[in-house]
Amino acid sequence: VKRYAGPNVVQLLVGNKCDIDNMREVSLTEAKSLAQSQNFIGAVETSAKENTNIDDTFLKMAKELKKRFGDDSQVDPGQASRIHLSGRSGFGNARSWLPCCGSNS
Repeated sequence: VKRYAGPNVVQLLVGNKCDIDNMREVSLTEAKSLAQSQNFIGAVETSAKENTNIDDTFLKMAKELKKRFGDDSQVDPGQASRIHLSGRSGFGNARSWLPCCGSNS
């Protein structure tokens, strides 16, 4: 994100599958600490399966975006060109480096 997005990017650390607590590898405290150290707006745990914190997570991002950019904000057009929407951002095959994308979990 830091490489391809502008300096005002809003980031929120989201840990999914909080319904599978016995498979937890990172505590929420650790996640919040990491989020704070990286200047994210926070860290949340979600479960798509149980619909836990899904709406709240999107609302948190939307509120922060509105707070930062609002309706009358001036966005530098040069920043928009830094985001690659073609899906060819130089990462190659995401499955090769994201364990979640290559598994059936």
